[in-house]
Formats: sequence, C-alpha cells, structure tokens
Amino acid sequence: MSTEMKGLKARKMTLGDLDQVLNIEQGTYGVPWSRNMFIEVISSSVGRQLVFHLEKNIVGYVCYWDVIDECHVLNIAVHANYRRRGIASTILRILEVACRAQHITRILLDVGRQNYAARALYKKCGFKTVGFRKNYYTELGDDALLMDKVLEKTDERSSP
Repeated sequence: MSTEMKGLKARKMTLGDLDQVLNIEQGTYGVPWSRNMFIEVISSSVGRQLVFHLEKNIVGYVCYWDVIDECHVLNIAVHANYRRRGIASTILRILEVACRAQHITRILLDVGRQNYAARALYKKCGFKTVGFRKNYYTELGDDALLMDKVLEKTDERSSP
C-alpha cells in the first residue's frame, strides 16, 4: 500500500476542528481524550497538532510534542470510515517530513501492547520497540511499548 494518499491535505488543528476531532477520538479509543486535553496541546509552547482532510471532512489527526531534537507523538487517529486506506501511513510520513524540516532526529511514541494493528503500522513505517512501560494504560489494563524511529539526516541542499 502506498505511503501517500491522493487528495489528503494537512493543516494545523484549530479550536474550530475539535468537534470533528472529538468524534474521531471517541470512535477510536476506549479512554478518549477530552476537549480540554486537546486545548492544552493546542495551547502548549511545545505542542503541535495537525488535522488531515479529504475535501471538507477531517479524516485523521496527530498531536505531538516538539522538544529540541525529538518529536513525541501523543495522539494519532483516523476516522473509522477511512481506515485501511493508507491514511495513517501518510500521516506518519507527513509528520516525518515536518520533523526533518525542524531538524528533529527522532520520533517517539507509546503504543498499547495489545494494540496489534497500531504496532503493525508503526513497524511497517520503520519504528522499532525500544522500551516497555508496565501498566501505562491503567484504565485499559494494558502495558505500553515505547517505539522510536531515528531520522537519517538528509542533504539540506536537496531540500525544497
């Protein structure tokens, strides 16, 4: 499956996006983020967030911290009606491009040990398991795997 999806556009998440984002969030996670959690990321000096849309519909999003030379993915989701079309892979690819542009050298994320679909996606996208967090998702009764992807330096002369 291609890592790029035709017609998928990315832009910065705004407060006006939160109703659609919360709809995706609640349909994705057993313990979803609240509106205030998204507002905190939007308001944070290190918080970054992107929404991805096809035409006028937000179909996915990613929230992350950008700290010095590392990116820590906090939340990523794709609307249930748009899954298995390459959108999540495309979101991760766009995130990687944005990180490289900011001279970020490593992307980190936590994923539930029992979340086999997400783990397979991250592995396919080049992430490796580098740690374990016992009972990290206490409300779900699940541990977390810490995964990372080290970004190779690119020749800046060839950057757009």
